[in-house]
Amino acid sequence: MENKLTQEELERFNSIRNRFFDLKSEIADIAVNQDQLERRRIQTLENYSFAHNELMNEQKIIFDKFGKCRVDYSTGEIHINS
Repeated sequence: MENKLTQEELERFNSIRNRFFDLKSEIADIAVNQDQLERRRIQTLENYSFAHNELMNEQKIIFDKFGKCRVDYSTGEIHINS
């Protein structure tokens, strides 16, 4: 008996081996993407918090100037609350 795989055995082995390494590579890609998304999520939350603080500061400036009011965001018209 020869110590060699048949062509069919070799093809089957290589097919399974290739599928295994393709899946391993896909798992690595998913892990990298998850890490990137997590960093992006954290950065977006930080930006959101900063934007919220800016908005609250601007609102305070308007309220200090006009009192409690509503602003028409299209025209800038101020509607004083009663």
